[in-house]
Amino acid sequence: MWKVTKNKIDEDEEKCPLYRSCDFDEAKFKQSEHVKFRLLDDDGEVYFWGFMEHSDLHGTEDRAFAPLDDLGRGYGCTELQYREAGKWVTL
Repeated sequence: MWKVTKNKIDEDEEKCPLYRSCDFDEAKFKQSEHVKFRLLDDDGEVYFWGFMEHSDLHGTEDRAFAPLDDLGRGYGCTELQYREAGKWVTL
């Protein structure tokens, strides 16, 4: 489960469409452990920032790459990074 909290396309948070996984459940998400992620294009430009469940990151490849597969590729994103020990790490 994942959700985008900020995007480059529309930086006005009030107008910003909230992108999330189709199975997103706010109550379950609040109870789970999260990890920050971001989606980048092939020039290294960040388009989306958000949170995903920690268990998805370290689960199957389908779950780990879900934000990129579900959302990012439609915007030209080719890379998913997550935050670990204060650094961005490419998945």
